[in-house]
Amino acid sequence: MRGGCSMDSGADIGCSQFSDIFDEEHFITTLQDYVQVVHELPLELMELYNFNISNIPNFRVQAWATAKHYLEEVYPVLSEQRVIRIAPFANRLAMDVPPNIQFLRCLANYEALRFSLPISALANQLVNRMIDKSSGSDGKYVSVHLRFEEDMVAFSCCVYDGGDAEKNEMDSIREKGWGEKFIRKAHIIAPDLNRINGKCPMTPLEVGMMLRGMGFSNNTPIYLASGKIYRAARNLAPLMKMFPLLQTKESLGAPEELSSFEGYSSRLAALDYMVCLFSEVFVTTQGGNFPHFLMGHRRFLYNGHAKTIKPDKIQLVSLLHDTRITWKAFKDQMKAMLAESDRKGIMVSVGVNKLDTQMDPYIPYPRSLMLPIHMDKKKLMLQLLLSLGTKFIYREVHFSLELKSPSFVDVMLPENIPWREREARGCGFGNLTIGVEFLFNNLSFNIQHGNPQQSPLARYCKLASEDTGILLRCAYCFGV
Repeated sequence: MRGGCSMDSGADIGCSQFSDIFDEEHFITTLQDYVQVVHELPLELMELYNFNISNIPNFRVQAWATAKHYLEEVYPVLSEQRVIRIAPFANRLAMDVPPNIQFLRCLANYEALRFSLPISALANQLVNRMIDKSSGSDGKYVSVHLRFEEDMVAFSCCVYDGGDAEKNEMDSIREKGWGEKFIRKAHIIAPDLNRINGKCPMTPLEVGMMLRGMGFSNNTPIYLASGKIYRAARNLAPLMKMFPLLQTKESLGAPEELSSFEGYSSRLAALDYMVCLFSEVFVTTQGGNFPHFLMGHRRFLYNGHAKTIKPDKIQLVSLLHDTRITWKAFKDQMKAMLAESDRKGIMVSVGVNKLDTQMDPYIPYPRSLMLPIHMDKKKLMLQLLLSLGTKFIYREVHFSLELKSPSFVDVMLPENIPWREREARGCGFGNLTIGVEFLFNNLSFNIQHGNPQQSPLARYCKLASEDTGILLRCAYCFGV
């Protein structure tokens, strides 16, 4: 099993092997019932290629290829030659594949791949330290993947400060990293067009303005996942002023802890990955393998409820370049962008102390959840309760499965839940009643609790059956 160098988070000075980043034996044993993974190719095959895997002819597979393509085009070649090399390897399999293949993909990506001990040990410490530094928000923090490294800025061919100094610096970096690629006559550099099309990496200032516009306050703990920021001292200053609780792996880790990782961007990116994995909200700003893999992993880990903010960069550029826009109008647009990001199905597992949809950008509004339509009614009810993100203690549960007869569930809430009181917003429940009403086809489920010792909360949810499942929409309302 071999590794390689990645440009996704900055260039490696040294290359990492697979075993430097991942637990190799865990990967092999996890997949052993499905795929046989070997450390080395058989000797007779290596001899054919002069003991150099790079000499194996590259089999180019189209991006997002279907399972049928692999069976009909790739497999016959593999059967004949006994070995093939596929490069590039990212995004080579379609999103829509048969369930058995999707299962194997998830197994490989999110269970078999586990970081090596040196990485996971330090990463766990960084996660714990980030949680400790987020004590003001109950250990919850927002992670931001920022792609504003020097090589990324150069590769984008976008203009930031402008002037001859920046141009000469970027030309030098491009020549060093990519040779003559950017000076060929056929290669057109159009920085203005790149920016209008949303292809330019977001600056730290732009990220800060976006988040503040979306409603994140200056006491929001932020973890910044990034390589070495281009002109860091200057460009990071406004973001740190807007979010003084901002942390990085360098601020969380001691120099001696990070020394063995220096020069290996893939290993440093693995530390960022783990801290982002356990954040309450993940913000992606540019795309690439890191955020795509992380979004899938977070959904897998949290049963679909992991909030990601993926801004509409084309719209964002237009707003940032509008010199006449007011801050209020900008905030309105950012909150609409946040709602649109949530509407596309990127969900969050809501904690019991984060229920104010009017004030808290951690929570999408409305929130959606897909559940199987043929689920047993009793299991459905329990699943719905668990899906709300509140830990319920069941005192009494009664189910009536007759279509026109309501079912009632009595719920006892823990005494230490720090409910926040807000003005009621037309929920239709009494001030001292905590209630939820579900409608499943013609079957109603009602949950009510009126303990005056608790601060009141009312939730109203309706279920609308669809061909593929049940869409749950929730609005959170507060009594006084």
